Amino acid sequence: MASKLREFSLYFYLVIAVVGLIFLLFSTNYIFFHNGAVNTYSFGMNTIGNWNDWVFIISLFVSGAFLYYVYKWIDDDRFFMKNINSDSKSHFMKNMKKLEKIAREHGSLYQQMLQNKKSFWKIKA
Repeated sequence: MASKLREFSLYFYLVIAVVGLIFLLFSTNYIFFHNGAVNTYSFGMNTIGNWNDWVFIISLFVSGAFLYYVYKWIDDDRFFMKNINSDSKSHFMKNMKKLEKIAREHGSLYQQMLQNKKSFWKIKA
């Protein structure tokens, strides 16, 4: 079950980051700008009153953290693809530990690509 959830980790990170950004937008508008056009669609941000400060702080941390996770996932994906498609066995072997970690975190498709490359280079383990 956990391996199936790894397949969708990027989508999960994106959804949480977008929700955090939406709440950040609405709470920022309520606290700093009081724009009526945005407040009509702000899902009751006017009704929570003083809690808007906490919504702002929490949404700032949540959106920041999950945007970092999205960046890290994409950066790891680029590193993995660059090294998997490399023609150098020594470069591949030098980065083997990190490639195995990325493949484990990103799911079965990446593990399969890593196994195929290992068999191509005739690497055991």
